[in-house]
Parts: sequence; C-alpha cells; structure tokens
Amino acid sequence: MIDTLESVRKELARIRAQLAGAEAVLARIRAHGDPLLAEKEASTRLLIEALGVQAESLAQQLSDRPARVLH
Repeated sequence: MIDTLESVRKELARIRAQLAGAEAVLARIRAHGDPLLAEKEASTRLLIEALGVQAESLAQQLSDRPARVLH
C-alpha cells in the first residue's frame, strides 16, 4: 500500500503518463486503419481501462486523506 501523500501523487503522475502514452498509441493504431492491428488495438484499450481504474483509485486515496491543519 502506498503510505505517503507524496508517493501517491508520484504514482498517480506515473500512471497518468502511461495512460497518455497508451492513448497516443491507440490513436496511431486507429489512424493507420489496418485491420491486422485489431488485436493490438484491443489490448491497448484494455491497458487504457486498467490504467484509468488505477488512476481513479489513487485519486480517491488522495481525496480520502484528512486535510492537514496548519497552525
């Protein structure tokens, strides 16, 4: 489990970067229009979905943390 706010933020940034990369790959596959790439497109879509779920989970962890009071 990720235990510090900073580590959660770093992990979320890493996942979002992976997600952006996978979305770019998917866009290139679709632009190519080659039916032989259908399997690659499907696996890339699954990766995007999984990364999205991970990102949502981490974002939820961030929002669930109690706010720190500064004195």
